[in-house]
Amino acid sequence: MFLKLDINARLLSQVALGSFLTILVLALALSEFFQAPKENIYDLSKYSILIPEETLSQVVKVDFKNRLGTFKFELQNDNGREEWHIVSPRSFPANHDSLELIFQVIKKISIRKIYERDKININNFSLDYPLMSIQFYEKTGETVSLDLGLINPVDSSTYVSISNQPSIIYHINALENALEKLDLTSFVESRIFHLNKTQISSIKISSSNNSTLLQLSKKDDNWFGRSDTPMENDKVETFIEEMLMMRSQIIIDRMPEGAKDLLTKSMATDQYVIQLKGKEGESFTYHFSNLLPAISDLKIEKYQNIIVSSPERRFPYILSKEVLSFFTKNNESKLKKLPFKKLFY
Repeated sequence: MFLKLDINARLLSQVALGSFLTILVLALALSEFFQAPKENIYDLSKYSILIPEETLSQVVKVDFKNRLGTFKFELQNDNGREEWHIVSPRSFPANHDSLELIFQVIKKISIRKIYERDKININNFSLDYPLMSIQFYEKTGETVSLDLGLINPVDSSTYVSISNQPSIIYHINALENALEKLDLTSFVESRIFHLNKTQISSIKISSSNNSTLLQLSKKDDNWFGRSDTPMENDKVETFIEEMLMMRSQIIIDRMPEGAKDLLTKSMATDQYVIQLKGKEGESFTYHFSNLLPAISDLKIEKYQNIIVSSPERRFPYILSKEVLSFFTKNNESKLKKLPFKKLFY
């Protein structure tokens, strides 16, 4: 009995020792594979800015790639104005706010540490298969590329490599905005009007018979109607905000052959016309058509939509007929300044 117990004890001891050695070998192998990042000492003051602001101001093309797709943008001349356009995967006017978001995020990058750019660090930080890539093209022909690796949710950080600094990897704060979630719909400009509220200096709305329905002009931060009739500034501001909220459901970047004649004819007949002027004297005209008949190529139902075109826009827009209520419910008389203050509400 005692002999048997002693043999069992020795056997258990050998098994335990063998298991320990096996685990130790595996741990050494794993530690070699998942080696801790090599951190070198760098003077961070020399690397405080990834891409200088003067470089970003010279950018005329941007290639942006995330897990949702690859999107290419170009700064193009539209009737004397430089505007961003999507050139791939489709040709559309680009949402300036989304492009500006990318530039602002890059400008605000905060660096924590700098690592040596070697195979181990590239693998550890997932820079061999980056989460995002951004390439900037300058007017001079120079290019700068950024690759962004894994996001560490524990300390809200990520890693980035830059093409013109091939020997280092930056450990940075996680980007402030979720660029990895941007898709084609985020980049397409669906707004009808070029100007924002603060840029508009005058508005004129006409009907199909060229009669003026509304005319407003801004002088010394106050709004006036025809014959210099004072307008209620708050009401005019609300009116402008409502107008600028108009959004397109469809942008016709490719005119369907079967509907080309019909759409061209519709754009030639105006139901309403809006004319805007900016502070710099620039002018923009927008033509709102009558209700469209059914167009199967665009999946448009009968008399449910209108088409909006502008000489300053490369493509026409399809809008819901609901926007027509904007014209029927707004007029100068509703925006006039009252000659007295209300005593009762």
